[in-house]
Amino acid sequence: MDGQSAETYLVKETGGTQLLAPAREMYHNRLPAAGGTEKKMSTFENFILNQKNIEEIRVLAKTIRETMATETKSDYEGAYDVELGFQNNKLWLFQIRPFVENKKALSSNYLESITPKIDLDKSIPLSKKI
Repeated sequence: MDGQSAETYLVKETGGTQLLAPAREMYHNRLPAAGGTEKKMSTFENFILNQKNIEEIRVLAKTIRETMATETKSDYEGAYDVELGFQNNKLWLFQIRPFVENKKALSSNYLESITPKIDLDKSIPLSKKI
């Protein structure tokens, strides 16, 4: 996403999804057939991913958990940083690597002071019933 505010979902292993954050960028990156990248206008009333896309992500996540440790001969059981995209509703995997957390950042007083306190039990409806 190259620093873009991405459409973000919680995709549950057992099924179901929850939209955590809609995309909030006026433009999004596209990969044209000729190569390179281009910017396309986004509209905020339409979701970027559809249910088929989300289901493919769920299947990919399961495959990653089942395969990565075996294929890399590693005992790593943590999260992975996965970069992917869709073209014509086909999932393309660009990159995958173990997610590395900066332990020093966790103990930074400055970062702690600018981190907002979030009520994790709060839910905000995205559609208003009339």
